[in-house]
Amino acid sequence: MFLVKYREMIYSNILYFIIAISVFSVGPLSENIFSVPQNFVSILLLLFLFWQFNKFSFMKLRINYNKEIIDINQARKEYFHKITINTIISIFLFVIEIFVFDFKKLLYMTPAFGSIETYINLMGLGFFMLHLSFVWYWAFESMGKIVQRGDSSKGFVWANIKFNLVIVIPWLILSLIIDLNNVINFPFSPEMMDSALFQVVLFGLFLLIFSIFAPVLITFLWDCKEFLETELKHSISNFCNSNRVKFKKIMSWNALNKGLITAGVIGLFPSFRYLLITPGLMKLLNRDEILAVVSHEVGHVKKKHLAYYLLFFVGFIVLSLGITDRLIKLFLNTEFGFNSIIRADGSLNTTLISFLIIFVSIFIFIVYFRFIFGYFMRNFERQADLYCFQSGIDPVHMISAFTKLGFRTGDDEKKSNWHHFNISERIGFIKKSIIDPEMIIRHDKKVRNSLFIFIVIMIAFTFLSFNPYAGKLENKLDLNLMVNVIENKIEKGAEKPELYSLLGMIYYEQGKWGKSKIAYEISLQLNYNQPEVLNNFAWLLLKCPDERLLNKKKALEFAKHALKLREEAYILDTLAEAYYENSMFNEAFIASKFALEIARKNRKYYKKQFEKMNKAYRLFKSVIKI
Repeated sequence: MFLVKYREMIYSNILYFIIAISVFSVGPLSENIFSVPQNFVSILLLLFLFWQFNKFSFMKLRINYNKEIIDINQARKEYFHKITINTIISIFLFVIEIFVFDFKKLLYMTPAFGSIETYINLMGLGFFMLHLSFVWYWAFESMGKIVQRGDSSKGFVWANIKFNLVIVIPWLILSLIIDLNNVINFPFSPEMMDSALFQVVLFGLFLLIFSIFAPVLITFLWDCKEFLETELKHSISNFCNSNRVKFKKIMSWNALNKGLITAGVIGLFPSFRYLLITPGLMKLLNRDEILAVVSHEVGHVKKKHLAYYLLFFVGFIVLSLGITDRLIKLFLNTEFGFNSIIRADGSLNTTLISFLIIFVSIFIFIVYFRFIFGYFMRNFERQADLYCFQSGIDPVHMISAFTKLGFRTGDDEKKSNWHHFNISERIGFIKKSIIDPEMIIRHDKKVRNSLFIFIVIMIAFTFLSFNPYAGKLENKLDLNLMVNVIENKIEKGAEKPELYSLLGMIYYEQGKWGKSKIAYEISLQLNYNQPEVLNNFAWLLLKCPDERLLNKKKALEFAKHALKLREEAYILDTLAEAYYENSMFNEAFIASKFALEIARKNRKYYKKQFEKMNKAYRLFKSVIKI
């Protein structure tokens, strides 16, 4: 991308949506701090207050401009600053609505659709976009016709929604793939899909496929229209052909009500590759300067930058999955860390764990894209700038284009950012390259060496991160630490049923069946009405490898009581298994069918269980008839 009037907004929006997706994905269901009606009313109240806040914030800016307290330049600067601040506030509200008022659980309670992950994710991001719509609406209502293009606030909101759907749609498609796996008999088990390596491979394949077909979607969402047959279009086509770069179409890029001044190229393969140029850029530059801009975009294609961008996104997933889990484990693998997630009542603070995962993920995201991806973006842009020397374009026209763009967009030529060198630096490097052409060769070599180092590091990191033996060893160490911390708390007089429940689960994972049974028994003696403990204990009594500990009748008693306390698919599944083991096949069939109906996740597992119970029930009926 050559230069964007609101380029910070584009890259910032990617960051905002990544944060929103991370928060929504990791955010847990609440622990019943408030009732469902209280949560619903609280969320509506927050939305109303945020609407009023945006109205007051932006209309105050309009009043100051009308009273000539600030001039147009100050108004434009404050306008975009307020959009940024209010968008950040919307993220904080989104976090509160998920973690405090349990918006996610309200979605899961939706009749008929609550078990569909794609619906949950669509509504979740749609809800976040509603917050952003408040910002966009009042931003345009106050200063839109002065600062930006557009006829109405509603039109501006819709233009922003379409612009940002390019960020949202890939995640929704991934959710749809997961939902299809629950319905269609794909050869992917839940354990396989939860593995980090599977997620990396799936994301890489999805990214490759999406990169092929996404350009068509982008041209639609970004209001692109094919260039009319003009002399300039023929000049651009001839220039591209002379450099052996093919585009399916050359298009006018009209996103955000034609408010952008930029050019860009999208698409890896010629049959799905488009050259985009905004009307604002066409009006600003002359023919030679336009061709210089096109030379920049052709340079991105010739240097294969688009393919490398895909590599960097896959690299981020590898890095995020490889580091996040280990950092969280490193924290929990300390007495302080594990103590911090156990509340005073002995229960596990899952909300804090979710916050830690979100914080680490966002931190890795910012560091990776700001410093690693940003480093390559800046140097790729410089490579594209320098391609004019190879393409036959006089670099003077590139310098002239930069000068006009800097003046038009209000850049002071000293303002830098993480993804582009500033205008004065870019112009300066071109001028130096005119005097010393060897600088172009040295820069290309610098990029090649940097890419080689990055690829080598990522290959080594992938091998070390996804080593199965290392993962098993870490889990064992974590469980031993947890046992020590919990036992120390109990020895110090913390006789909490939740602590014994945790011990029971950990002992079960370690294969210490006898100790797990004793821990569950003590926990239930302290508080019998614990659905989670009753369910886990029932499963232990049904499936324990040590046959001496099996007790089918007791397991059925526990599972029945657990269901009275909490109606969940996993508890119904345990009850169905208990009925099955006690040869009560009709009851097992009914419980398993109900579990499948209300299951939100792992529907493939519940379907398999239902088929097992159905088969046993049919066989039982046939025997009775005989």
